[in-house]
Amino acid sequence: MAIFGIAKCCCADGATDNQLSYAQGGGDDAVVPAMVGVNALPAVSVSKTGSSDSEAAPAATPSPAASGQQPSDREAEKARLQKLVNSFVKNALKGYKCFYVDEASGDKKAAVYRIPKTLETLTITGSEDGAPTLFNCRIAEVQDVYCLAEDGETCFDPKVIKAATQADRELLLLLILKNGTRLCMMEETTTSRDTFLECLRILCIYAQAAASQSKRGLSNAS
Repeated sequence: MAIFGIAKCCCADGATDNQLSYAQGGGDDAVVPAMVGVNALPAVSVSKTGSSDSEAAPAATPSPAASGQQPSDREAEKARLQKLVNSFVKNALKGYKCFYVDEASGDKKAAVYRIPKTLETLTITGSEDGAPTLFNCRIAEVQDVYCLAEDGETCFDPKVIKAATQADRELLLLLILKNGTRLCMMEETTTSRDTFLECLRILCIYAQAAASQSKRGLSNAS
């Protein structure tokens, strides 16, 4: 089972309640110009045992929205998600350390992933200066994300499973795009893994909603 299957557009059908309005920061602040419906977000499986990472974004925690939160909890959930995503994007502009995993061999390579201010793409490059791009995709094209620790081995390449240590297995992720393209990667800690999962989930919903609105605008213009 995927961590999320992204099909619901929270910006359509007049979904104005329980939305997150992200502040537009200046200077080095992250810019997240989305409004994401809290209740529209699918659930995320979050490990109970994660190592700390003092320089990472705030740790992801299970969303109250996923378990039927009360109206009194909505503002707290908005604030939690706003802080989480803004911190994540701010750091992703500079680059997050990770590992790129070659599915053909199972080998892992130190890498960095970045997300630009447009929030449209996810790019992974080698960790050294001037390293070539290892993977690049539009975030709106992400269909599913699997976490080995939560979802099991089914969707992962056997070579990756065989090469993974027990510690690696806690951190392995698999992104599958709508066209079938796959990205296998590892986060550095379970904390950064959970934060990546929750924030990517939100950014995918935003990106797909933005793409849908753009198509409607072009259709109306014609």
